[in-house]
Amino acid sequence: MKEEDTKSTGSGSTEIMKREETLLKRQGSNKEKIPNFLESKKKEINKLAEVYPEKKSLFIDYEELEKFDIVLVEKLLQNPDAVISQFEEALSDLKVPMLKTDAKFYVRFTNLPDANFVPVKHLASEHINKFITVEGIVNRIGDILPKVSTGKFVCNRCGNEMWVEQPKAKRFLTSPIVCNSCDRRDFRFVPEESLFIDIQRMEIQESLEILKGGEQARKVEIWTEEDMTDRVTAGDKVIVNGILRLLPPPKQKGTGSVYFRFLDANYIEPVEKEFEELDISEEDMKEILKLSKDPKIYDKLIDSIAPSIYGYREVKEAIVLQLFGGRHGKELPDGTHVRPDIHLLMIGDPGVAKSRILQYVDEIAPKSVYVSGKSTTAGGLTAIAERDEFAEGAWTLKAGALVIAGGGIACIDEFDKMEKADQSSMHEAMEQQTISVAKAGIIAKFRANTSILAASNPKFSRFDLYKPIGEQFDIPPTLLSVDKNEPIILKENGIIKCQKIGKIIDKYYCLNSDRPEQSPVYVDNIEVLAFDPETYKIEWKPVKYLYRHKINDILFSIRLDSGRSVNVTRGHSIYVFEDGEIKPKPSDQIKANDYVVIPKGLPSNTFNINSEINLPKEILKVPKKDRIGIFLHDVPMEVFDGLKDAKSWWIKDRKLPLEYVDNLTEDEIKKCTLKCKGGVNTGVPTTIPINSDLMRLLGYCVAEGSLCITNSSSHLMSLAFNAKEKNLVCDVKNISKRLFNHNAKTTNDKNSTKVNIANKIIYLLFDKILNLKRGAKNKEIPWLVFNVKSELQKEFIKAYHDGDYCVTVSKKLSSDLLYLLLQNDVIASVHKEYPKKVTFPDGHSTISRPYYSLVDADKKVKTFKGVKWYQRIPLEPIKASIKELSQSNYKGNYRGKKRSTKAISGEKWWSKKIMNSNLALRVERLETLQKTMTVEDFTKICSGKSQISRTEREGFRCYLNRLLKKGLVERKKINRSYYYYTSEKGKKAVQTIKTVEHLLDSDLGFVKVREIKKVNSSSECVYDISVPGCENFIAGFGGVICHNSRFDLIFPIRDILDTEQDKKIADHILKMHKGQGELDEIKPKIEVELFKRYIAYARINIYPVLSDDSADKIKEYYTTLRASSAGGRIAATARQLEALVRLSEASAKTRMSGVVTISDVERAIELTNFVLREIATDETGAIDQDRIIAEYPKTARDRIHSIENIVRELCQEREDRLAPLEEILEKAAESKIDKGGVEKVLLELKIKGILFEPKNDKWKWVG
Repeated sequence: MKEEDTKSTGSGSTEIMKREETLLKRQGSNKEKIPNFLESKKKEINKLAEVYPEKKSLFIDYEELEKFDIVLVEKLLQNPDAVISQFEEALSDLKVPMLKTDAKFYVRFTNLPDANFVPVKHLASEHINKFITVEGIVNRIGDILPKVSTGKFVCNRCGNEMWVEQPKAKRFLTSPIVCNSCDRRDFRFVPEESLFIDIQRMEIQESLEILKGGEQARKVEIWTEEDMTDRVTAGDKVIVNGILRLLPPPKQKGTGSVYFRFLDANYIEPVEKEFEELDISEEDMKEILKLSKDPKIYDKLIDSIAPSIYGYREVKEAIVLQLFGGRHGKELPDGTHVRPDIHLLMIGDPGVAKSRILQYVDEIAPKSVYVSGKSTTAGGLTAIAERDEFAEGAWTLKAGALVIAGGGIACIDEFDKMEKADQSSMHEAMEQQTISVAKAGIIAKFRANTSILAASNPKFSRFDLYKPIGEQFDIPPTLLSVDKNEPIILKENGIIKCQKIGKIIDKYYCLNSDRPEQSPVYVDNIEVLAFDPETYKIEWKPVKYLYRHKINDILFSIRLDSGRSVNVTRGHSIYVFEDGEIKPKPSDQIKANDYVVIPKGLPSNTFNINSEINLPKEILKVPKKDRIGIFLHDVPMEVFDGLKDAKSWWIKDRKLPLEYVDNLTEDEIKKCTLKCKGGVNTGVPTTIPINSDLMRLLGYCVAEGSLCITNSSSHLMSLAFNAKEKNLVCDVKNISKRLFNHNAKTTNDKNSTKVNIANKIIYLLFDKILNLKRGAKNKEIPWLVFNVKSELQKEFIKAYHDGDYCVTVSKKLSSDLLYLLLQNDVIASVHKEYPKKVTFPDGHSTISRPYYSLVDADKKVKTFKGVKWYQRIPLEPIKASIKELSQSNYKGNYRGKKRSTKAISGEKWWSKKIMNSNLALRVERLETLQKTMTVEDFTKICSGKSQISRTEREGFRCYLNRLLKKGLVERKKINRSYYYYTSEKGKKAVQTIKTVEHLLDSDLGFVKVREIKKVNSSSECVYDISVPGCENFIAGFGGVICHNSRFDLIFPIRDILDTEQDKKIADHILKMHKGQGELDEIKPKIEVELFKRYIAYARINIYPVLSDDSADKIKEYYTTLRASSAGGRIAATARQLEALVRLSEASAKTRMSGVVTISDVERAIELTNFVLREIATDETGAIDQDRIIAEYPKTARDRIHSIENIVRELCQEREDRLAPLEEILEKAAESKIDKGGVEKVLLELKIKGILFEPKNDKWKWVG
């Protein structure tokens, strides 16, 4: 391009546009053709006008325009700026009554011809200013930013206003050349009155599958405007129709000759493709079909994987299956997809060709990416938010390897060198096939349907066959659960319940007894309360799976200052507030005084689940033996007219057996009463209103009530009150009369008064329908109370308090009360009184029972206000950030006060004491600096002026240098100018402030950890639930927020000394260094390009399903393997079952079969058995999955427990309470634990703070 073309007001593309418009006018104006074409689109234009400005674009199919005028489409491709401009002008000129005169439309062209498709790597100068199509994967995407489309300028001398349309391909504002009033050149820009459009910049790269060898993916920048923004996200494959433009280099000394290019997108569309870029010709198809019918196809495929590497046939076989993958497109009834991708992990000795296998797979796979763990981070694998010049210094979202390789394979070498946090970041991608990002204010979710092939070295250089995987590799365990007796609040079929987690899950396992034990149960009728990590609000969320599995390990009991507690397995995470953020923390890392997150309140009920109880219909649900003798009385006479089998004495007494209730209308039922044969004469109403009377009676019953059947078969509900509580006695009697038309009787003794309600019907209501529990220790809040509106719940709470002052020996009832108070936005605390010896005046003594009491019960029930301290945000976790941001010497108290304050009491307090105007201004400026800028730019933004003085600039330079000194900002030198931007430390501080402001309007409270101790499980099983999208739930005594969190096959590759094997390997390697004849022996059986096409065709077109025989074979193998579990060992889990299905489907795809046969299943079983034999077999020869998925296998756990018991016994026996090492070794030898094993366990227990060594070779328990 000539230099003079880029100088002048419009510069560059503006001048070209003018020349093109002139040329078009000479060739024959389009002013008639374009309006005529638009007339044919009148219906679409009118529809567009109706939704304007939500939609602004008219879409025109290229083929449709080509049929109209072939010359016009040629002009569009060669001179797109001029033609598109004419289309938009003509569109604006159309008279559409419903539109304003300043309405701005865009014309977008779709379906450009194949001849205009240009691969990214072939983009060249010949395509500049031409209309072309490109395709690729969105590698990086920026924020949507405002861009000046038409700028307003004011002459600084005469005040004349001028408007200048801004060219697209310029970095800086184009101002008027001279004032058309006074001929001066001094202008100021007025942003407030200028016109802006939305613009979003992104980068796309070539698809991985079209690259060959080590070819690097080429990239091009894309600019989208207005309604083309925010249509795609990082990782999406897109087609872009646009104009290739040049962007002048940044201002610098001299004139740069190298320009940047970008594609100005006219139309962008995400596409769903997998390997369609691989062209499969007719000849290829013939070869593919021929190969699929080859009886030795499976062996040929295996022999084509890394043929230069000798052996490892099982590994190569698994890689073949991984390349083909399981059946795609499987969807569950709830809309979630079943993962088809197969993940493999190779572990073993250094120097055994693991890396070379990975590199070969990277070359042969149709779509793959290779990364090394030493230089890989969580962001590099998943996605990262970064700030650079790409988007004017703003934040951009860059897709990681797992997103870019979507639909293919990610080869991860040196997996063991990755940080644990980076390994954990892969969990969502491996299991859910998605990646969620919440960084720098950007919240997004990407598809990541990528298979993972990873290689890892042992910690201590050599792989030990007899050590579990957890001891040799830093791979985090993921088996996390809670104790059976932990309460959980849930919604089952729309009914809110507070039950023990074990009880609810055991019920569903019984209903699904045909499934293998310990495999997950799918449910679609249960919801639990969980907090949304994005909004910090607690909401009802659907549960997908229920889990139950056996355990032979200790649990961690975490007790909080509020009396709340939860028992969880080792490693199960609890949410804590730490370092200025809410995050899950494993139970074995939580310590005293950590701030645990609890709900500040639960969603309250605004309506009753029902307005009344239909007693006849509810009693019919009771077992028949319990409802004998109950009849409908006072039945309207017209009912008998429709009953052919009505007995005469029924009609005479106007009564019917209860079973006839379905023959009555609702109004007829309400006119009836219920009586029991041999009972009281007065009838009980058939409908009982759910009102304050019923709630108060329930409260009294839970506090002081009991249910019993006397010797005379009389059904009795009795409530015992203190003799002084006459008002409560009267209230119960009045309620009994109003609700049930029953006259309750009282009996008195010296210190108490009993109210007795002797009525079988009322008894059944409270016993069978409302499920009132017998026995003080078993009491709990009836389910109905959780399902009524808040006003009625408060009536229950008041009555319960009046009856028992909120003191109970029932742990379940105390927990229920805390949950019920949370439903009414009251955080309460409970005090547990432990058993103690009580001596009576006559000398005899007894041990009291433990009981639970609500702290400050009178105040809580009177005001319904919670403990303010738990609702406040503690300052301790954010102290460091506030100190960094504060200008004064902040020491943890709020500024200007002497007395200590440890929590934020509310939004007003926060704004006044911490987030004052100075600190708020500093945070605002640090946010501004998240876009890199010079001192001059920063000064203009902060001062709000377009023209600044030197004094102002230097003042802000000093300000930035102070921030630089505190480490809140960093700077870099570009072209002799310093550019400032927020540092990681500054971003962390700003994010902490944002988190606090978020928490001020959240549903979360904070309580310190009082105590953590190890306890035994209450049963042989522990339990867990899966909550998609949140993976957390509220459970435990009183409510604590718990968090719950993947390779199909793990292959050991060992370097074993074997003379014969060594000779074969040497011969194989030496062949590579001999002549062509020798090389032919080790070349792939299937040529690489054909191999790629074979895989691509199978993945696109083959969707195998299990035959009945193959499904039975998998079930038989899995149940047999499960049956071999014994002594606390787990031989297989549901994960192995799912892996077997994926491997079997992949085997069928290798031969292009649509059906999975028994031979496919047998192949998957052989591979699974190989892995289990190699890495999941313990010293006794038994299979133990804990050697793979848990920190300690069964044998290691047994060894640890034995040593712990030995030390405990020796400490109790000896006066000095110390266990000598010699005696520990002697007793350990009796349990067949050698000296090395003992010393290893003692060292581990010492590191974990369970044991310590006060003297040489003398051991003692901590505490």
